[in-house]
Parts: sequence; C-alpha cells; structure tokens
Amino acid sequence: MRKVLWLVAAVGAMLFCSCEVPEAEPRLAPVNVFPNPFTNQVGIFINELPAGSSASLRFVNDTNDELFEADQLQSGGVFFLDLSDEPSGLYFLEVEIAGETEVITALKLEVE
Repeated sequence: MRKVLWLVAAVGAMLFCSCEVPEAEPRLAPVNVFPNPFTNQVGIFINELPAGSSASLRFVNDTNDELFEADQLQSGGVFFLDLSDEPSGLYFLEVEIAGETEVITALKLEVE
C-alpha cells in the first residue's frame, strides 16, 4: 500500500486527508502487439488467458478495413502479419476475451 496525501481547498479553508491506497497488481496484458511501432511486419502474442476462455482477434486499419481475423485462439499463440503493402498510419487490434473487448493501437512507420 502507498500513502496518499490529499489537499482540498474550499472557501478559504484547507483540509488535509491522509489515507492508504492499495497498490494495483501488475498484470500482463492477455494480448501484446510487437514491435510497436512496426515497419513491415507486426506480431501478435497471446499470453496466459483466464481458464476456460479463448480469444478472438480482429486487426483493422484506420478506415476499419479488416486485415486479419481469428476466433477461438488459445494461450501461447503467436501470429505475424506482413503489412508491407499497407500504408503507414494507425492500426487497431480488437481483442475479445470472455465477452470483454479491448482495443490495442499499433503504429506503422514508413521505411525509407
């Protein structure tokens, strides 16, 4: 736990409050995009998933054109996408695990 000191000023009076705030547990994201930013190839790694669950992935560009989709993926899977024909810009990996969706942003840089 860490101590947090709050200072509140209201109508010319100051109030100090000291309280304990629990530290957030560090957690490994269930899905990682690497490297980020990337140039021609981007990797997608599926870490440890909750027991009995699988992941669904959808990789899209900034105009929502689908470049990759996969369902029922298990822990430990690795995918490499060749995006050398795609322009530089923002790309989005939509991850669904156990009914919850998260979006990971990836940046493609132009290679000269």
